[in-house]
Amino acid sequence: MKDLPLVSVILPVYNGEQFLAEALDSVLAQTYPRMEVFVMDDGSSDDSGSIAKRYPTTSYHKLAHQGVAAARNAGVRLSAGDILAFIDQDDLWTPDKTAEQLRYLQEHSTVDIVSCHTEFFLDGIDSKPNWLREARFQKPGKNFTLGSSLIRRSVLEYVGFFDTLYKSASDHDWFVRALDADSQIGHMDAIFLKRRLHQRNHSNDASSVRELIAIHRASIHRKRDQRS
Repeated sequence: MKDLPLVSVILPVYNGEQFLAEALDSVLAQTYPRMEVFVMDDGSSDDSGSIAKRYPTTSYHKLAHQGVAAARNAGVRLSAGDILAFIDQDDLWTPDKTAEQLRYLQEHSTVDIVSCHTEFFLDGIDSKPNWLREARFQKPGKNFTLGSSLIRRSVLEYVGFFDTLYKSASDHDWFVRALDADSQIGHMDAIFLKRRLHQRNHSNDASSVRELIAIHRASIHRKRDQRS
């Protein structure tokens, strides 16, 4: 098994007791056999820590509350794998995600990041979010997010860590910076990520919209600087 690439999985959690066990179960159900899993607790005040500690094959770390970007960065620094994977506390992976996406990277040596289709779902625990558009459920589609991707460590080292100035869109900022740095992104037409929609999804609030605008403005300035 040591001949297989090590995949490091980073799962940041903040007061995620409602969904954390399901997310961890989906990670530990992966068919790929060589993985290390880091649960990075961003200062939770609920039972997230107790839930994570029930899984002896994971590495649990309690941090001071600094936000999801800092938690991800801390997990990356602790990890040793040449391949990185990230999952949010409320999402789920299909069992074949890691194995199939790693196979894709091995067959496409010039690809830095491989993504997949995402399926959105409501599970009845929360009421239907008031921002939800029914079009999200019509069919799964391309969704370039951390949870849908497998990433070579080399590209993260080149692009840099997650920017802690962004509270809810640091993942989007990282993807934009990766594209601006000419990283090669591949895509698989398969559903490997199931993304839970609920009232606390931060990617849909007003502050996230403001961050997205700032991120794309920064991208425009980077491209101008590169041309000058």
